[in-house]
Amino acid sequence: MGEFAPTTIIIFVLLGACVAIGMAYAMARILASPSEFDSNACAASDEQKEYMREVRGKNQDVLWEDAKALRREGKLKRPLREVSIQESSGAESSVFK
Repeated sequence: MGEFAPTTIIIFVLLGACVAIGMAYAMARILASPSEFDSNACAASDEQKEYMREVRGKNQDVLWEDAKALRREGKLKRPLREVSIQESSGAESSVFK
C-alpha cells in the first residue's frame, strides 16, 4: 500500500470523527427516553419569565442612563430617539434606541 499525504490523513481523521459523532448522537437518540428530547423540556416557568422581564428592564434603564451620560460628554454623536416595541406579553412599552 502506498504512502498517504499528510493532508489526506487529516481529512480521513476528520471524516472519521464526524461519523463517530453522528453514530453517538443516533445511539443516544434511540436509547434515551423521548422526554429528554422534548422541545418543551426547557420551557421557562411564568416566574422565570417575569424575573427575566424585570432584569431586561433594569438593563435597559442602565443602558439608557449610560447613553445619556455619553451624550452629555459629547462622545455619542447619534441623537437618542424613543421607539416603541411589542413585548412578548403583548403590552407595548417605550424603549430608547
